[in-house]
Amino acid sequence: KSVMSSHLVWLCVRDKSSFVMKRDGVQLTSEPHNLTGRNTFKYSGLAQKKTLAIKPSSKGLTLSKKSTKPSNARRPSSLVKSTPLKRNIKLSVKAIKNN
Repeated sequence: KSVMSSHLVWLCVRDKSSFVMKRDGVQLTSEPHNLTGRNTFKYSGLAQKKTLAIKPSSKGLTLSKKSTKPSNARRPSSLVKSTPLKRNIKLSVKAIKNN
């Protein structure tokens, strides 16, 4: 099981996170795994159990996926699995599904 529910995490993080930025009356965030930058529960990379992030790397792009295995819930270092996106998209899709 998960350590905390995602709604409880969101209630703790939504206004007090160090990633939150307020500009022109809009709340934005720079947290990892938030692809849109909006500070909402739906797009939160900290509160959601399943998230994706695409980052540039030296070999192209890297896709990181947050693990949903209950055994990894108490080990933050093993929560995120990274997969380099190579030229052959079919192999990359298989690698992502297997993680």
